[in-house]
Amino acid sequence: MVDEAAARESPPASCWLGRVQMVLGDGWVRIILPHAVEVTTRIGDLRDATDDERAAYDARVARCRETRL
Repeated sequence: MVDEAAARESPPASCWLGRVQMVLGDGWVRIILPHAVEVTTRIGDLRDATDDERAAYDARVARCRETRL
């Protein structure tokens, strides 16, 4: 999923891209980012990731995993 509410122009920050880990209720979910950080966000701020975004997420997870070994 992509959290577009996390994007901003100043300072520059891209959208969060992560997998939904847990539905918390009351419109909130917890997503896990590629580098294993969990963030809580509103369901209404999420959209489905594109195929390219999913591939980028998977590649980043693999890179992060390699650096931890």
